[in-house]
Amino acid sequence: MKTDGGTTRLGSASPQAAALCLALLSLLASLTLSGCDRADRASRAEGPLRIGVTIPPLKEFARALAPDDTEVSVLLPPGASPHGHEPTPGSIARLVRSDVVVMVGLGLETRAHAALNKHPRPWRRLVTFAEVLDHDDLVGYQEAIKESESAHDCGHDHSSHKHSDGHDHCEHDHGPVDQHLWLDPILVERLIPALRREIEAALVELNRFDDDARARLDEAEHNLIDQVRSIHREYEIGLADLKHRTIVTHHDAYSRIAARYGLRVAAVIRPIDSVETTPGAVRNAVDSIRAYEVPAIFIEPQFSAGAAGRIAEHTGVRVLTLDPLGDGDWQAMMRRNLESLRDGLGAEASGSSVAASRHPED
Repeated sequence: MKTDGGTTRLGSASPQAAALCLALLSLLASLTLSGCDRADRASRAEGPLRIGVTIPPLKEFARALAPDDTEVSVLLPPGASPHGHEPTPGSIARLVRSDVVVMVGLGLETRAHAALNKHPRPWRRLVTFAEVLDHDDLVGYQEAIKESESAHDCGHDHSSHKHSDGHDHCEHDHGPVDQHLWLDPILVERLIPALRREIEAALVELNRFDDDARARLDEAEHNLIDQVRSIHREYEIGLADLKHRTIVTHHDAYSRIAARYGLRVAAVIRPIDSVETTPGAVRNAVDSIRAYEVPAIFIEPQFSAGAAGRIAEHTGVRVLTLDPLGDGDWQAMMRRNLESLRDGLGAEASGSSVAASRHPED
């Protein structure tokens, strides 16, 4: 290592000296991180409970169960899609510092998962929605879809139901597992007890759990489950009297709702989340709309409506919105989506029948 006027020129350092410098820098970084970890851990005895969720729909469940002073951060900002979104360093830092992290799993949040693995915290508790569910919960809907298609299509003449490439609608490839678990109220109900357990465990570790806290958490869990069950009843009633039961959607986010409530997804405009709409997907959507007399296309506010608009021009169908993410109010999001489905598919009764299915306190 040479000096020039008291200034060290690292560029001319020997390999041994350079290696020593790198080792010292690495050690300094490790000591700094370790010190931050200790300071962060010590601060947990004073600050509020921190819960980090990866997507907005999970926020309501955390907020409903946790104490009022809990800090709930959301990794995904409003209007963004988890498919391809790059989290900011600040949002990752908030997630990493959380006492409880709630995520979906199934490969939806790869960047969040990598950050949590890179920055482990001994006190962090992780709730992964997909890991709460059993195999039938995760993939059983695919069998329901196949049975529905078989009953609807495969026993009938397909002469007028061919795609432009000559394949019929019995040959659908249902693709990978639908990651959008939070859109199925039955699955959400399964998540709540698991989330409650981890929140309780975090409060115990922070010495903030007593008989009053237990009673409050018991009541919050009971109320939240009742509210989720109410949404399920509203969907059962609201989707029972439709003139049409076949939908075309922007991407494959609604297979679970379709299987749960007796709808059919004839086509998706953007079959693969990581790529733009292809001409083949547009042709498939147009063919499906004409074959099944689909009355509407359902787009999502997180994506461009350009392809849906072109399809609507060719077919004359309406373009309506289904929002799979919302703004953190899961119940409001689910009810808006229900009304959009009823509007687009021609509900025979007014919305009063759905409202009547709610509990008085909802």
